[in-house]
Amino acid sequence: MSHAVLVARAVLGVVFAVALVGKVATGRRRREFVDSIGAYRVGAGWRGPVAYAVVAVESALVVLLAAPGGAVPGLAAALGVLAVFTVATVRSGDAGACHCFGAAGRGTTGSFVARNVLLLGVAAIGLVCAAGAAGAPGRGGAVLAVGIGALVGVLVTRWDDLAALR
Repeated sequence: MSHAVLVARAVLGVVFAVALVGKVATGRRRREFVDSIGAYRVGAGWRGPVAYAVVAVESALVVLLAAPGGAVPGLAAALGVLAVFTVATVRSGDAGACHCFGAAGRGTTGSFVARNVLLLGVAAIGLVCAAGAAGAPGRGGAVLAVGIGALVGVLVTRWDDLAALR
């Protein structure tokens, strides 16, 4: 497994873990997340089940990306989920607030789509590298790769805050 695969798994694992916690950390955040599903043209009766499905998928992704042997399936699943989220966001327009990381009141702007495209690229590069990788990196290189990936993942989860600095 290459260093690039470890970086990709760490970036995406942190992003999906923070997104998951942001959605379910408090009762208020859960309610806001369920309500925000309406911006994606989901009827009121389906918002709860769709929200729970998103939480289940994100939970599974976090586990899969961290699991030994989870590189190819985890990165492929992350790529697919990110593609679905991105298409759903583009189709919904700037109709609602993004509750991806528990933050309320942030519209689904071009910055939001740019972040998802970046994550799609990370998943795709990681998947390509995982498909062709043989052997394992040394312990030091692996720790460094995961650390860099985790740091990038944290920065990605603060994307909106960083974009607001300009």
